Amino acid sequence: MDTEVSRSATVPAPEILNQLNTYMYQVAVLRAALELEVWAKVAAGQDSADRLSAAEHWDLLGTRMLLDDLCALKLLAKEGDRYQLVPEAEHYLLPDKAAYF
Repeated sequence: MDTEVSRSATVPAPEILNQLNTYMYQVAVLRAALELEVWAKVAAGQDSADRLSAAEHWDLLGTRMLLDDLCALKLLAKEGDRYQLVPEAEHYLLPDKAAYF
């Protein structure tokens, strides 16, 4: 029993792994949105999950989840059921801009 207590006392915290997992998730969301040109589509008027999923033939739930994740990352803003570009997205995430990421 003493061995169990001493082992549990020396177990390292998984904080660095949790952080890396979070970073990987954030990068995956960013990459998917870049590949799908989400910001250009929102700027062009496909500014709700319903409109975007219908126009692109995407799954509605998946579309909503992606857009909401972008809001959580502060790469989109949401008011009601409408999404809009944040200044950083307008400057860096539209393919026709000189500073496109």
